[in-house]
Amino acid sequence: MPRSFLSCGITHRDHRTLSQAAALCQQPIRIICSGLPVGLNWPSNVELVDGGPGWNFEKSVVSYEDLLYDYYAQCAASVICLNHDPIEYHAIGFTNLIEAMAMARPIIMTRTGAVPSEIDVEKAGCGVLVPPENPEVLAEAIETLANDPQRSEAMGLKGRELAQRYYNIERYASELHRFFESL
Repeated sequence: MPRSFLSCGITHRDHRTLSQAAALCQQPIRIICSGLPVGLNWPSNVELVDGGPGWNFEKSVVSYEDLLYDYYAQCAASVICLNHDPIEYHAIGFTNLIEAMAMARPIIMTRTGAVPSEIDVEKAGCGVLVPPENPEVLAEAIETLANDPQRSEAMGLKGRELAQRYYNIERYASELHRFFESL
């Protein structure tokens, strides 16, 4: 049974919009971040987890195993709420996206940066895209998925199928091998 919505990540996360959206919805939200965001008011439905200093995995408070089995496996959906990036410079959130898909979890993601143009979660049927810096629409997406568990489960299964078929180690290894042979 899903316990909460999950937002995790190290960089370029839009915690302000996420905190405002959390205040507009009733669903429990777990946020794992590198250092706790300061200057924001978090409502009581939010659990903040300081994941540690970020890039240094040896100092991480949340292990990768914990992230997969204690957080992703128990979440209703992965919320990837990113800072606005109109020039699509960053592919921030890609790892979260692949992890959520592999764990058969639906995705709610801001339509910003390079990732949505590479993997359109709505077209793929594995998630919902929301505009950046829009807490009302983000809260609505959270409530919609919470209130439609069959749709959420179907989205998660579509993501899992996509991860198994296309975003897998065999494909990456094959493409990397072809790249090195082309040099």
